[in-house]
Amino acid sequence: MTLDESFFLLCNGHHTPLMDQLMLSYTSPFTWIPFYVACFAALIYKFGWAKATFMLIVILGAVGLSDWFCASVLRPMLHRMRPSNLDNPFSQFVTVINGYRGGRYGLPSCHAANSFALIGALITFTRSKRFSIILIAWGLLVCYSRMYVGVHYPSDLLLGGAIGLTIGIGMANLVLYYGPKIRQYRQSKGYKVYSFEFSLANGYYTLSLAPIIIPVTVLLLTLLYGLFI
Repeated sequence: MTLDESFFLLCNGHHTPLMDQLMLSYTSPFTWIPFYVACFAALIYKFGWAKATFMLIVILGAVGLSDWFCASVLRPMLHRMRPSNLDNPFSQFVTVINGYRGGRYGLPSCHAANSFALIGALITFTRSKRFSIILIAWGLLVCYSRMYVGVHYPSDLLLGGAIGLTIGIGMANLVLYYGPKIRQYRQSKGYKVYSFEFSLANGYYTLSLAPIIIPVTVLLLTLLYGLFI
């Protein structure tokens, strides 16, 4: 058994009803739609409508290119079956949930590529260390869910994530370097960051509603939502 298969079984081989419920929720891209919208809202808050809309177009382009390259170019070339595919002898060791086995081929992972294309572009645009850590943690959670439900080897996810991250960072940097010359884009500015002062026994404190608050709050609510679906 290869190291790839051993690590896969480490993530796939221990199931509980609660984890099954959570991972089925977290592995679906539709679960994260509110988070995607919240990220766009944060871009508007920070950069204004014109820049945020252009950034959204770039992000969608990066995700679309990553998905096409992995699904339509690499998978037909590499022909590596998913661990859960019944034609794969290794599938006898794989635990699946509710009969979900995915498509035939899994190298590279489109989920990982698309998620990390989004992450790479957002990290490049926002330049926020805290937001970068949160985005990477979310991306790793999505990747873990793909192994837990049995449809990807770790190397599928590693290759997909690397492709997506490269495309996301590359396209975002190209836009920042060769940014559009239109006046509306150049003059686009974010909104005022609201702050609240409050007092405690040992002094006064200020709470700033930074743009990062929007996606982080929605992300936490989405994670909690997985407990109740």
